[in-house]
Amino acid sequence: MDYMEQLKQFKAQKQLEKLAQSNTQTQPYFTAIKSNSATQNAIKSAQNSLISSQQQQQNSNFYQEQIKQLQQQNQKLSIEKSSLVNENDQLRQLLKYSNSQFKLTKVEEIQAVQDIQLFDTQSQTNQSILQDIQTQTLDLLILLPEAPQIHEQDYVKETDQLDSTDKFVNLNITEEMQKPNALLYPSIQNDLPPAKFSTEGVINDSVNIEE
Repeated sequence: MDYMEQLKQFKAQKQLEKLAQSNTQTQPYFTAIKSNSATQNAIKSAQNSLISSQQQQQNSNFYQEQIKQLQQQNQKLSIEKSSLVNENDQLRQLLKYSNSQFKLTKVEEIQAVQDIQLFDTQSQTNQSILQDIQTQTLDLLILLPEAPQIHEQDYVKETDQLDSTDKFVNLNITEEMQKPNALLYPSIQNDLPPAKFSTEGVINDSVNIEE
């Protein structure tokens, strides 16, 4: 129904009201028309209320659906939160274990440093001992007596045990030379017997001395 139609109905209704008011016979009709108009207005109001209620119901359904989705998201977030809490606990345990391992490694590192220091100390001690030995060896070499002068007539002789053509070398080892050196071996100077040197069977073919 357009605007012009509504305007025509409004004018017609006004005219009927005037006629009803001027004529008592038409008064009941006017009352019925007014009642019908009120009924129509009530119907329209009820329809509007129904429409509003339907819209509210739709809105309610929409909001309920939104609430369900939010509840599902909240449930997912709760599960993720629990998972993150568990993962965080695992990371803390791993961090504690790593710290304990690091401490053990630190102790081992300290022990290794101490071992290296001990090795260096032992090396220095061994080096000092070696230097002392070298010094003592040089001192002993200095203290050794000089070799005596040996002449040819002292060690080239003949023996009755060999033929006259066989000659041998007899080192003239004196009794003094057979004694231990008192500077080198002071504790065994008188403990050892004189050394015995045997020249039996030693042939010297390079020396040919006339009888």
